[in-house]
Formats: sequence, C-alpha cells, structure tokens
Amino acid sequence: MSVEMYSLIGQKVISKTNLVNSKLDISNLNRGIYILKVNATDGSLTKKIIVE
Repeated sequence: MSVEMYSLIGQKVISKTNLVNSKLDISNLNRGIYILKVNATDGSLTKKIIVE
C-alpha cells in the first residue's frame, strides 16, 4: 500500500510506500486542506484532510 498527500495547489507533500498498519506523521504540515490518496492492490481512495 502507498500513501500520497498533496496541497490544494497540487504539490506533493508526503509520499510513503510499503505501509502496513502504519501511522502517517503529519505534524510537520502547516494548517490547511490537503488531499490524501491511498493506493492498495484492490483499489484506491482519495479523501480531503483538514490539518488544524
């Protein structure tokens, strides 16, 4: 499984691969809205994430 996180202007801010039951550290991100994309073998998921 891989995870990518993008700012609203399309800049990739996080990219992690080979994740299994892992936590994603977003403590270094500025406040704002981000797009989270999770890719797995059986499909993908995209969600809006708000960092406060």
